[in-house]
Amino acid sequence: MKKQTLILLLIISTVKLSIAQSDTLFNYIEKRMHQCLLDTSGVMGQSFCLSNAVNDWTKELEKYDKLIIAKLAGQLKQDYIESQSKWRAYMNSEIALAEQLEKKYYEENPQMILYPQIATERELNVIKTRVLELVDYLNLISNK
Repeated sequence: MKKQTLILLLIISTVKLSIAQSDTLFNYIEKRMHQCLLDTSGVMGQSFCLSNAVNDWTKELEKYDKLIIAKLAGQLKQDYIESQSKWRAYMNSEIALAEQLEKKYYEENPQMILYPQIATERELNVIKTRVLELVDYLNLISNK
């Protein structure tokens, strides 16, 4: 029982450390987005800021994807590539759904001048989450 508790505590502390390191690593993207949102007004400004953040996270996604592919070989590399392909299909599906929800919101609330950027925010969150996962994968395979 003590051994299982110790292992669980070790896993939790490793996850917390990994999250803290990842948050610090990409803090500049979040700060730039929030500053942009503070400095701009209106729907176009909000859209611009969120789109820039999506682009920044996408660049990080591509960077970590290439780093991981470079470190893997054989079947593990093929499995990773397949997993990424499935993840991209999931991402596209999520964004399409968010766009439909955004359109529905717009149609039901035509009087709204400011409307939520549902699809862009969802895309941002999905990509950001995947980048943090890829950082964890890279750390795992780099610590062999």
